Parts: sequence; structure tokens; C-alpha cells
Amino acid sequence: MASPVRSPIRAITSTISTRSAPSIPPASASYDPLIRSVLRHRLVYSIFPYSAIFCWFLAAAWNVWQHGGLSTIGLGGALSTIFMPLTLFNAVLGWVVGVVPIVVLRKAYLTTKRTSALSPSASVSNALSKPSSKRALATYAASAILVLLVHTFFAYMNETTVRGDPKLSLFVKSRKHPHYLNPRLLFLLFTQLTAATIFWLRSVFQDRFAVRWSSNSQNQAPPLNLRLPLTIPLPRSTLIAPVTAFFVIPTVVLPAACLLFFLAKLVFPILYTLPLLHVFLKPFTGHFVRSRQWVMFLPLKNFGLLVRAWWLAASTVGVWEGVESVFEYFTSLPIQITDLPTLISGLSSSAPAEASPYTYFAYTSLASIASGESLAAAAQRKEIYGEQKGPLFWARVVRESLLLLGQDYQLLLRRGAPPPPPAAPPAAPAPIPTKIGSPIPLLRQRVFKNQKESTGEALLDAVGSDGPIAKAVDVLSNEVPELFRSVSGQLPQPAKEELQRTIKTVESVEEKVVAVITRTPRALLTKVFDAVWGVVERLGVKYAPVAVKDEVERLKGWWSRERVSRKAEGSLVNRELDVVVIDALSHLVSGSLADDTYGVVQRDIPRILEALLSFLSAVEEYQRETSALITPHDVEKPLDHKELREQERTREEVEKAVEMIGSLDDALKEGVGRIVRTFGDKLLAFKFPPRTAQKLQGFLDYC
Repeated sequence: MASPVRSPIRAITSTISTRSAPSIPPASASYDPLIRSVLRHRLVYSIFPYSAIFCWFLAAAWNVWQHGGLSTIGLGGALSTIFMPLTLFNAVLGWVVGVVPIVVLRKAYLTTKRTSALSPSASVSNALSKPSSKRALATYAASAILVLLVHTFFAYMNETTVRGDPKLSLFVKSRKHPHYLNPRLLFLLFTQLTAATIFWLRSVFQDRFAVRWSSNSQNQAPPLNLRLPLTIPLPRSTLIAPVTAFFVIPTVVLPAACLLFFLAKLVFPILYTLPLLHVFLKPFTGHFVRSRQWVMFLPLKNFGLLVRAWWLAASTVGVWEGVESVFEYFTSLPIQITDLPTLISGLSSSAPAEASPYTYFAYTSLASIASGESLAAAAQRKEIYGEQKGPLFWARVVRESLLLLGQDYQLLLRRGAPPPPPAAPPAAPAPIPTKIGSPIPLLRQRVFKNQKESTGEALLDAVGSDGPIAKAVDVLSNEVPELFRSVSGQLPQPAKEELQRTIKTVESVEEKVVAVITRTPRALLTKVFDAVWGVVERLGVKYAPVAVKDEVERLKGWWSRERVSRKAEGSLVNRELDVVVIDALSHLVSGSLADDTYGVVQRDIPRILEALLSFLSAVEEYQRETSALITPHDVEKPLDHKELREQERTREEVEKAVEMIGSLDDALKEGVGRIVRTFGDKLLAFKFPPRTAQKLQGFLDYC
């Protein structure tokens, strides 16, 4: 009988198979390039088009005025002038010299490190110590000068046939003095440089180069495939800022430029007293020295020049403010990332400190997923929780979130101060020598039987290092006079003191020479300013009226007074980001009750609540400390006008600081309350420290 044929044994197939969990890619490989491409897309398709519209509008307004205005060319002529090739060319040149330098400047020096200065004087000092601020001032000044050159070119192109010669040539038209500089053009140059300086000071006071993100994570972001630049309407705040700067800054610039023009007239006679310098200045500026008129009041005799200077400064500042407002708006819009591994990698972005806004974009996308009610958002939340078949998404989320909140919590405890330097390691104790036994003295005598020495051996012993001749020299050296001791290397006491005085004199002269060589123009200007200010202050104290003295004291107080709001801002530098992190983390914890099938999040709930409640306690303590700065005055003792003004100023600063602290306080309370409302009595199964449990009990009783 034939044996049955047996089939080979095979393993039973199963649907449960081990899969290699996909790893989270590094941020430098996936997340950072994506964010850069989106920001580059916004720059090309949103920021540049809006700024070009500003330049086109201003160029059209200037061309209509240069052709005589509506009264001369009419409404139809004005509409045709707007679309003239010369108007478009004017807009392009204005965009190149007035927009592109500012955008490049903001893009190059955008940072999240906000200044720690508490007063305007400290802000200016910090700005002057940073190369980026000096380059920003130079960029504003260069852009203002180029805008003036473009305006002068188109003034001669458009105004000569209607309004006559604009009189903006470089040299005055004089046969006797053909190289005298044109005062009208110089006054416009002073106006433009003054506008650039004031706009730079405004940017320094507002810390414009530091990004500020909206605390509302639900802002609508433009889609990644946006192609039309005008699909997103600008908010009112983005449009109001350029309009305000358009009217306010030129009104301040004009009298400041007149004053600087007058001071320059006073400096010229001093420059002419310097040797050889007047030889080079006289062919160009001789008419300023010989003029007997008050240069400060010369612009009042040229009202048209004042109007032109005001509108030119307004146009320049309006374009700058407009492009910076548009840049800030489109840069701070959230970027929605749908790919979960790429999004999680962005929580720990490896970008440099200047690119740390990337973390804000990642947390806004995470907050949108955590609070979303769609099926796609629920599926992504389950993917974050489900560690058993994917990468450790939740572990990365909770680790990076608590680490970021912990750093800001420590910064709040230090009240914005930098972290203390690490303690020096204790010095190692000196090794204690251990003696094994008493040392055995070396015998310097013969141990063998005495024998008669030969003549050669006796001679060698005599001249040896321990022989009788060496001992005799040591004895005699102690009796040799000081003058003949050349081997000692010591000088007499008077000569030694004279040598030390000579060395100190040489060192002091060397320090003075080095100080003169390394002295910067900033130090020289500071000394000159201090000297001039001292003279003005002494004259003011002696001759100025009381009202002027009060205004000067008020200005000095404004310049050097530390702001409470700036201190609060320095203690909570990442408050907008913290609000988004708390919102995302609390929504993920709350959603885990329904979507976390395996209970992955439950093990981290105690430390999350402990971190949030500790941060909340620190914020509430700082809020009480700041509110206590407002001291109620005694009703029976009335305050004078100066004290009332100081008290009102303090109240405004405290209210502004409390509002900053309150945004983070509300976010923490809302986050903890959301978790407590979701879990309720289930939180009793966890163990908390006594202080955390007491704080949490208040939320349980309230909710």
C-alpha cells in the first residue's frame, strides 16, 4: 500500500504582524523646508503685491499733482494719468528703492529675542550696541535719499511744463558761484534723513524686529496653493497703522528738520575756523556763512517747499509703515500642516534661534487638530494616541510641550532675568601624602674597610660637589659684600623703586595711546552731546521759564523711566506661544477620554496638571505683585498736579502689564478647567502633591 504523500508544513498566516514603526523625520529634513517655502510663497504672492499697490497709489497721486491737479486736468485726465507708462515707471522705481530694502531688512533681522530694556534710553543704548540696528538705520537713511532722488527726477519730468522749474537742482544757478549747493534740495535732504531717524527710533521703541504672534490659534491661514495676491482682505489694524504714520510722523519731522537746518547753519562758522577745511567747504557752502538771514525761518518764506517736504516725508514713511504692517500680518498667519509626522517633528524644530517661530506654526496646527470636530481631526488624534502601531507621537508632544512651559515658568520665577551661571565644581582636596616608613639617611662615608687612598682619588674627592673646596666656597659666599654678589640678581632698594615707577609711567602712557586709537565716533559724539547738553541745561536752569522747566523735567522722566509693562513683557516673552501650547495640550488630554483606546495619555495626566497649576500659581502671584504697585492715596491729603499725573501714569502702566499677564492667566485657567470638566471625579484616581491637590480641588468644586 502506497504511503500517503504529506504536504510540507507551513506557518499559519495571521493578520497580526510586526510592522516597523515609521520614525519621526528630523525637522531640518521635512518641517523647516516646508515652512520656508510657504513663507517665501507669501512674500512673493502677498507682501510684494500689496506693497506694489501702495507705491502705485502714491505715484499716481504725485503725478496727478505734478500735472496740475484735478482742477487742471479734470477727472478723466486724472484717470488716464494713473495708467500712464510714466506713472507705472515711477511706481516701479519707488517700489525698488522704498520697499525692497525694507523687506530685505526685516527678513534678514527678524528675531524672537525681544529687548530687555525697560526705558527708552536703555532701548536706544541697546540698539546702538547691536550691528543690526545700525544697519537698519543706514538702510532707512539710504532708502530716504533714493526716494528723494526719484522724486527729483520725476519733478523735472512732469512739473516743468505746468508748474515751472521745481528748483531742486544740486547747485544753484549762479554764474558767479556755480558750485554753491542748493538750499532747497539740502532742506529736503534734512527732512528725509530726519524722517528716517524718527522712523528708526519708533521701530526701536516698539521693538519691531521681534516677532509678535497672535494668541488666537484659530486665525484663518491662507491655503498653501494661494496664487491670487488679493484673495485675503487685510484687517483694519494693518491699514490703520500706515495711515496714522502718514499724518503723525511728517508733522513731527518738519519742525525737527527746520531746527537741524538752523543748527547746521550755526556749525558752519566753527568748521571754517579749522585749518585747510574752509578751503574745501567755501566753493560749495560760502553762501551759508555770508547769509545774514535766520536760516531757521527761511522755510517759512517758501511755503511751497514746506508742503513738498511734508508730502515727500509722508509718502516715504507711509510706504515703510505699509510694507512693515503687511509683512508682520502675513508672516504671523498660522500655517496648517496636515502630515502628522512632519508636524510632530516641527515641535522640536532644529532651526536656529532666529527661526524659532517655526515652533509656533507647529503648535497652531496641533491646536487645530486637537480642537477640531471633523472626522479627519478625530482620526489624527487617534493616531497621536496610538503608540502601539506607530511612532511615539504622544511622548514627543508631551515632552516638548512640558519642556517649553517649564522654561517659561523658570523665566517668570526669575522675573525675566537671565539664568544664573552654573556653580563652579568644588575644588578637589589636596592629596595627603602617606608615609610608609621613616626615610633612611644616605650615608656619605665609606662602608668598606679603610685603605690608603691614591693621589688621584684624593684629588677627585677634593673637587667634588660635596668636597672641602665646595664647602669652603659656600661659607665664603655668605661673607662677600652685596656689591660683588652678581649671582643673586637683586637690585638695591632705591633702584628697584625707580624702576617700578618707570614701568607704571610707561603702562599709563600705553593705556592712553590705546584708548585714543580705539576710541569710536560714538564715544566722541556722546562726549560732545553731553557737553552741549550740560551747557543747555545750565542755561535753562538760569533763564528758562517755569513751564519750560516742567516740560523738560517731564521729558527727562519719560526718557529714563522704567516701564512696568516692559518688565512684564520681559518676564513673559513667549506668552503668545504658551497660550497656544496650553490650548493644544489641554484639548489633547480632554480628547483622550473618548479617543485614547489604550489609555496612553492617562499616565501623563498628573504631571501635566501639576505643571499647569504650578505655572498658574506663579502667574497669579506675579499678577498680585504687579497690581499692588497702585497705591491708593489718602483722601484727606489731596495730591498736587504733578503727583496726580505720576499716579495716573503708573496706573496706565500697571493696567497694561496686568492685561499681558491676564492673557496667560486666562489660558491656564481655561486649560485646567477643560481637563477638569472632561474627567470630573475620575481625577480622584490619580495622586498629586498636596499643593497641587489643593489647587485642583478648587477647580473641582467650581466645575
